[in-house]
Amino acid sequence: MGWVVQTNDFRSSEVQGSPRTCTKNELALMSLKRLLFFWLLALVSVVVPVMHFVLAPAFFLVGIFVFFLPFKYTHVMVGGSYLCPKCSAMNELKNFYFSNGSRLNCNSCQAELKISNE
Repeated sequence: MGWVVQTNDFRSSEVQGSPRTCTKNELALMSLKRLLFFWLLALVSVVVPVMHFVLAPAFFLVGIFVFFLPFKYTHVMVGGSYLCPKCSAMNELKNFYFSNGSRLNCNSCQAELKISNE
């Protein structure tokens, strides 16, 4: 059986599309892009009078934090869709990084869904 999205009351719907396994190099590149973005913001915020005492260290630390976030993902769905089990609305998944048991929300009814391989 393939990937399914499931509500908290165990209603489920199948995900259309085929996710692939993420490589460590792909995740590292994505992490590096995010890190460099926040460190660039930290560097630019140095020229902001008075606020640079807060902004520069905050962007620096947030950059380190977001660097490690993508490493928990195991799969990527380049293009796919699913029907929300609660409201039956079609939702698109584009460049969606996830792991087994990840949570996502329906774009229409904001129901919390869990994606899993069953």
